[in-house]
Amino acid sequence: MKTIKILFIGYLSLCISCKNSTVEPEIKDSLIPLAAGNEWIFQETTTGIYLPYPDVDTVSFLISESKIISNQKWYRKKIIDKGIPFDLDNIWSMEYQNASTGILSRVIYYDSASSVYLYHKYPTSINDKNGIPRSTIYNGKLIIDTFMVSITISVDTVITVPAGTYHCVHHQIVPSTGKITSKTDVYISPNYGWIKEESVEYFNGYISKKIIGEAISIKLK
Repeated sequence: MKTIKILFIGYLSLCISCKNSTVEPEIKDSLIPLAAGNEWIFQETTTGIYLPYPDVDTVSFLISESKIISNQKWYRKKIIDKGIPFDLDNIWSMEYQNASTGILSRVIYYDSASSVYLYHKYPTSINDKNGIPRSTIYNGKLIIDTFMVSITISVDTVITVPAGTYHCVHHQIVPSTGKITSKTDVYISPNYGWIKEESVEYFNGYISKKIIGEAISIKLK
């Protein structure tokens, strides 16, 4: 059975308010292009000491809809995973918004929502760090159980995947305690979005599990 983890990145919880009814203009030059219908299809390959052979899966990230909340436009990302026999969107999903500080996000679990967090800082510089609360679901509620740190490794890494070659911002996510039990490298191309992600888990200093996800198709409106 595939393990489902909810990972969302943040450093500052934001309170959004406005006195007029005008929807604020969207940021056009963004890290992730947000528009209903945009879709990223990934091939994920999982290897590990407990897997007799590599597990290959196809996952789709679809911007399914947008809505206005407190004069801000939010976009929902629907995850379609052929390896999971039910619709994740009916249980939990992520919502995003472009802002001058980068991509803001929040987790939706059934009808409840988490606070707003900074998902990825953009523009960013090498060695910039963002705090990362990682949440799980406990007794029907979103609970922050661990804290991670995202470090900007590069602002222009060239990555080639089946969908093409892209200039990417490279973030590395590690535990805030300094003890490396897991590591995730995320590559996002400005104005093109998610390109590649590589996650590694360690046990007694050895790699116990590794997941590599690469974009095989990117469809932008």
